[in-house]
Amino acid sequence: MGAQTAMPPQTNFKIQGELLPAHRDRADHHDDTGSATPQFDASFTDAYSSRQSGWYLQGVYQFMPQWRVGYRYDRLNHGTVANGIVDSGLGPTAADFPLLMSNYNPTRNTPMVDWSPSEFSRVRRSSPPTSRAPACTDNQVLLQYILSLGAHGAHTF
Repeated sequence: MGAQTAMPPQTNFKIQGELLPAHRDRADHHDDTGSATPQFDASFTDAYSSRQSGWYLQGVYQFMPQWRVGYRYDRLNHGTVANGIVDSGLGPTAADFPLLMSNYNPTRNTPMVDWSPSEFSRVRRSSPPTSRAPACTDNQVLLQYILSLGAHGAHTF
């Protein structure tokens, strides 16, 4: 029986991040029909502008050829929001838009582990508890099966 060679260890660490700025502006718009808006009994501006941002940073460590572990941190920054409907005083109030008008900055911490039984498939488990609203946490467990199909460099079709 011939000597067998062990698969060389493959380890690596990848870090990735991204900053996601969001700037939205919508010009003033008044009722052009000449009549008052029936719901609020007055014409008003529906201008809207916001300056918000979000970012994430993640690291993934491959400690064996088929196994990886990782961690990701996400954050959204409320920034500034100006809502003409609310600011005019003629329509709904800020209380009618609690998440839009609050200064809440949601975050998410996501640990992850995955196993690749072959070069074409991967099974991943992650647990991203998300804080979508103040005093409200959405605990989740995600299980993914990723399969790649199609032509690749090892074969010509």
